[in-house]
Amino acid sequence: MFVYFVCTNSLYQVFSFSDIYMRLSKMNAQEKAQCVEWFIETKSDTQVQRRFRTDYNRTPPSRTTIRAWYTKFKRNGSVEHKKGAGRP
Repeated sequence: MFVYFVCTNSLYQVFSFSDIYMRLSKMNAQEKAQCVEWFIETKSDTQVQRRFRTDYNRTPPSRTTIRAWYTKFKRNGSVEHKKGAGRP
C-alpha cells in the first residue's frame, strides 16, 4: 500500500492510493442528485460532505462542487450534463 503526503496550507495530509482514486472518480447522477437534495435540506455543504462520507463510505465531493451542482440544478432543473450542440 502506498501512502502519499499532500501539503496544503503548511499542513500535511495523508492519502492512500484508494483515497486518491476515489476522489478522482466521477460521481454518478444519483450521487449528485442526493448531494443536491441534502444541500436543499441543510443549506450546508459541510453537512453534505459528512453525510456523503457516512452513506457512501467514500471521499466526498468538494464544497465548491456541491454548490456548483446546486446552482446547475436551480438553473436547469437537473444535475445531468447537457449534451452540447456539437457539429451536425
